[in-house]
Parts: sequence; structure tokens; C-alpha cells
Amino acid sequence: MKKTIPAIIMAMVMLSACSLFFDCIDGNGDVQTEVRDAVPFTAIANETSFHVNYIQGDDYSIIVEAESNILPYIETKVRAGALEVSTIRGTHCLNYTRHPVVTVTAPQIDEIINSGSGDFVAGALAGSTVRVINSGSGDITTASMTGSEVSVIISGSGNLMTDDVAATTLKATLSGSGDLTMAGEAVTGRYILSGSGTLFARDVATESARVTISGSGSVYTTVSNDLEALISGSGNVYLQGDPEVSLTRTGSGRVIYL
Repeated sequence: MKKTIPAIIMAMVMLSACSLFFDCIDGNGDVQTEVRDAVPFTAIANETSFHVNYIQGDDYSIIVEAESNILPYIETKVRAGALEVSTIRGTHCLNYTRHPVVTVTAPQIDEIINSGSGDFVAGALAGSTVRVINSGSGDITTASMTGSEVSVIISGSGNLMTDDVAATTLKATLSGSGDLTMAGEAVTGRYILSGSGTLFARDVATESARVTISGSGSVYTTVSNDLEALISGSGNVYLQGDPEVSLTRTGSGRVIYL
């Protein structure tokens, strides 16, 4: 009896694995481009392993490039002002030979979310409030982020890079292992690190900054007037500039001048 139970469990596992295997859609190699209807949206969310490109333009458009038998399983729908890129419900696996690419055009986008393993490349992001969230393993690259408040959140292993930030308040929260690399300027920086990812913001000129570190990740920052640092983890604050520094330190991390 003792031998029978493990055998039954193993059989059930193998049946489940076979079910998933047979539900997998194998790409046929016939790559096609499909233009889809688009209604207005100001945010884009990618939940997949597909690559997503956002291009700023006058009109709204959605172009999907994938193998012909994969295309029907790629869903692009606008809900509550956000374009969601996903697979249709019940799709277990898409075994494509050519990586699907979704290219999106819109006049203005102020929020992007990447929760899958696909990479996200975006042009200019702008609005009174701009928000970028990376909770997956794919990387996000943006040309610029402009707004009164720009907020960046990394909770996964994917990285995020932007060449040009312009903000009154710049907020960055890193709780995963992904790194954030930024350049530009902001009046105030608010940086919170609780994971192992590193914030490279040395090329972001700020007048004041507040840095909170409770993990192993470090912050590289440039501050001209005043810096408040609260360090309870092992990560360091690497500081460029000569601001007035207020340090509360209960961890092993330090403020190190560059």
C-alpha cells in the first residue's frame, strides 16, 4: 500500500504535465502582421513574454507581429483607459519560434506596467503624474519621463532605464532585485530601497533628497542642498555634491562621498 500511493501521485503529476504539454501551441513559422482596432488609452500594461514597443504619434494604433497560428491567442484590449497586452484566457503555453512584438502608437502615455518576461521599449512618457511599474523579469527602457510627479516602482528582477527625467518630485521604490538607471533632473528625490536592486541616479541632479534603505541595494545620487538618509540595511548611499546631510543609521550601510 505504501508503494501504491507514491505511484498514484506520480501518475497524477505526469498526467497534469502531459495535459499542459498537449495544450501548448507550437508556432508554424509563418510570421504575419496584424493591424488591430484601437480606442483611446493613456496607459499600457504588458502581462506577457511578448516585446512591446510604444511610439508617440498623432493617432492610436496597435500592430501585432507573430506567427499566424499564434496571433489569435494574443489579446489587446482597452479597459478603463489602459491597453492590456495578454493572452486569451485558458492559454497554457505558446511555443513560438519568432518572438511576438506588439507595437503601439498613441499621442500621450503616462503609465506603463510590465508584469511579464517580455521587454518594454517606450518613447516619451508625459503627464501631470507619470508612473512606471516593473514587477516582472523583462526590462523597461524609456526615452524620457516628464511630469510634476514621476514615480518608478521595481518589485521584480527586471531592470528599468531612462535617459531623461524631468520632474518636480521623483519617487523611486525598489523592492526587488532589478536595477534602476536614470538621468535628468528633479527638484526633490524620494528613494526607497528594501531589496537588492541598485538605484543609479548619479546623473539625476536634485536639490533635495530623502533616501531610505532597509535592504542590501545601494543608491547613487547627486544632491545640491540637503540629503536625509535613513539606513537600516547594508546598502550604501553614494553621494555626489556637498549638501547638508542628516543621517539616521541603524544598519551597516553608510553615506560615501564620490
